Amino acid sequence: MGNNLSRKNSWSSIVKKINEPICDTNILKLLNKYESLIDNKNNYNFFYRGESQIFETCLTPSVFRNVNEKEAYFDALTYFPNEFVGLSALSQLAKMQHYMYPTRLLDLTTNPLVALWFASSDYTTETKSCQQSNKDGQFFIIATRKENILSFESDRALLLSCFAKLDEDEQNNLIKFLERQLLNKNNRLDNDYIKQLKTNNVNVDVFQKYISEVSRERTAFLNYRTNPKHIFSTFIVRPLVDNDRLEKQNGLFAIFGLNSGLYNNNDEYKIFSFVIPKQYKRKIVDELDKLGINQATLFGDIESRAKYNNFKKNANKTF
Repeated sequence: MGNNLSRKNSWSSIVKKINEPICDTNILKLLNKYESLIDNKNNYNFFYRGESQIFETCLTPSVFRNVNEKEAYFDALTYFPNEFVGLSALSQLAKMQHYMYPTRLLDLTTNPLVALWFASSDYTTETKSCQQSNKDGQFFIIATRKENILSFESDRALLLSCFAKLDEDEQNNLIKFLERQLLNKNNRLDNDYIKQLKTNNVNVDVFQKYISEVSRERTAFLNYRTNPKHIFSTFIVRPLVDNDRLEKQNGLFAIFGLNSGLYNNNDEYKIFSFVIPKQYKRKIVDELDKLGINQATLFGDIESRAKYNNFKKNANKTF
């Protein structure tokens, strides 16, 4: 069973579609134009993402697509324990994302040309190759203020990373518990408040279990002091760059919190999307190749290099 309540917490509903197609790599003027509409005081940071098709559920993490989050998480830990020894919860998710396990992370980049390549190449992670270009792509500008950008050591990033340790019922019960706190205008949960709730026979078991999972990594969380709004929010996370791919792709992540009907911080993000017509994809990929952005340079492994070489040999064919 998928995590139905969480799945709704995506950016799909706040995307502003721009009727100005991208037909080549000369996108600097376009970026300047639309980024200036968002920000003329340097208050925003800008990030980018490319998707090779126009999906109804664009900008949606894979775990929100009818996936059992806890099952996928513990499958990776069970069968590949040595891969995750000593890693933080966030780094575990980042590594699972790298190996195509479903997570609540969404890949972003600080380099618009990297996003443009992913939107134009029709690269598939399953085959690690470029496929025939028969669908329009989509390019996104994502903007937010610095308070929504976290380091890999952030407490808020840790809180959101630990949802994978809860099953769907536990997540849903956690949502209900936290929504009650928001209705009571309590934005700060601490030990004294939890004790008070227990005294009043309020069931706090799911919250205490959640905090105990978080405190396995950071014992300070045994003192709680947790803001429910943070758990219902989405943040940009600058991860620990521990693999070549993240470095080569100027990569980072968005991490999505639980969904609440009472609160999310989507209004703190501005998102524009642009169509890349399918007939221009090959031209864009060829131009990016001349700029040193291609399958070989973005992935850096032997298999990607070999497939890039094969792509070049068949340069006169459409992909």
